[in-house]
Amino acid sequence: MNVEQIVPLIHATPTKAVLYITGGGTEVLPMLLVRGGGSATLLSARVPYANAETAELLGGEPEKYVSETTTRQLAMAAFQKALALRTGDEPVIGVACSSSLQKTPEERKGRIHHIFAALQTNSKTVSISVTIDPATMDSSQTIAMHDTPDGTPFLEHSPVTIRKWEETLNAIVVFNLIAEGCGIKERASVPGRYDFKADRHESKLGGSYLPLLLEGKINRLAFYVDGDTVTPSPTYHRDDPYSSFIMPGSYNPAHEGHFEMADYVARELIEMPNYGIDFEISIRNVEKPMLDLISLEERLKSIGKGGKRKVWLTNAPTFVEKAKVFRNPYTTFIVGYDTAIRICNPKYAGDVDAVMDVFYENDTRFVVFGREMNGVFHPGFGRDITAEEAAIAAETDEIKKSCLVVYREPDTDEIPQRFTTICIAVTEPLPNRHVSSSGIRSKSSDGHAAGIPAGTVPAGLEGCQTECQSN
Repeated sequence: MNVEQIVPLIHATPTKAVLYITGGGTEVLPMLLVRGGGSATLLSARVPYANAETAELLGGEPEKYVSETTTRQLAMAAFQKALALRTGDEPVIGVACSSSLQKTPEERKGRIHHIFAALQTNSKTVSISVTIDPATMDSSQTIAMHDTPDGTPFLEHSPVTIRKWEETLNAIVVFNLIAEGCGIKERASVPGRYDFKADRHESKLGGSYLPLLLEGKINRLAFYVDGDTVTPSPTYHRDDPYSSFIMPGSYNPAHEGHFEMADYVARELIEMPNYGIDFEISIRNVEKPMLDLISLEERLKSIGKGGKRKVWLTNAPTFVEKAKVFRNPYTTFIVGYDTAIRICNPKYAGDVDAVMDVFYENDTRFVVFGREMNGVFHPGFGRDITAEEAAIAAETDEIKKSCLVVYREPDTDEIPQRFTTICIAVTEPLPNRHVSSSGIRSKSSDGHAAGIPAGTVPAGLEGCQTECQSN
């Protein structure tokens, strides 16, 4: 089908959309609007060509401005904007693209062109990556374009530059994601016979309560992980029991250092080696877009590599919010020295006294592990159970035994005594203290979507009149 036939189907749905388009694909806007009635679908559209504006939307500079990961983040930012703009409870979607298309016909030889597009709904993330090699094309090629996207015929054998064709392809990829997000099965086709490679990647996270978490209607939801198996909690009960020991983190990715900390707490502090320490990931960030579901799924699977775990997904990016979400008496958060320092830093925490008030009101506790920073190991601070045990072993006075409390003070004056009092110190350096998620990421390439079976066409490009191959 062509665009002219599909647009009325899109506008007839209740779904509202926000679009963020950069690098190419702006033709999608007249496709949606030129016939009138666009307000039935479009809430907002931005074309952030300046890197500074893209960074503003993302809450900071991305590692790459044109990439699959950045585009998914833009789609999530668009989705969150749509949630903020809607006036009722109608479904909303965020759609984004970031592209590097032909600059000029005389551009550097060997430059590969990319189109990254993404769809975010309240239940799935879809990512499409298109790779175009200009070396396989003839920029002066003439092609018949009777079936143009908007239904307006070109002259037969009219010359079409690579850039023009790429812009049309880019717009159609975005348009088809909008159609998918609105629940429309039909897809628009792309004219011409240029070759390109395409990948489609879609999140597999399920569960009937996940949309409620993304829309902020609930604050927490449990998933169970084991290796690559990720299973959503089948129920959500507002008053179900909370966990006692929780290890929050971004887990991008989880690694041996994380598992080592959890196992240490179970073995040495709880004295139950098989006790399952729960992990927690906040899908919301104070300044950045929420985690898209493809990224979230990758992080859950990385936790699963450490064995069976319960992982809480929350809308609680700060420890003040976590303390309120997990308000069970004596909920204990497991953190590293660097995180503990930030908890008490006014730059991040604001009014530190108010933060401490929340912790005391909710009986929140912390286990603080030592962390190596800039080549210096900083031991954990708080109640030193190891020192207490050593003293008790050498003590004969039963009264002194029962009253013994030993605190290890932090090696900085920035930590208030009120915080040290509710912490348990782990002072010994663990074997995997050098491992970090950022170090692991720096050694790996920017992860693109897994390839699709050879000879298939990714959903969202099904209607393309071209030869698609998987990467």
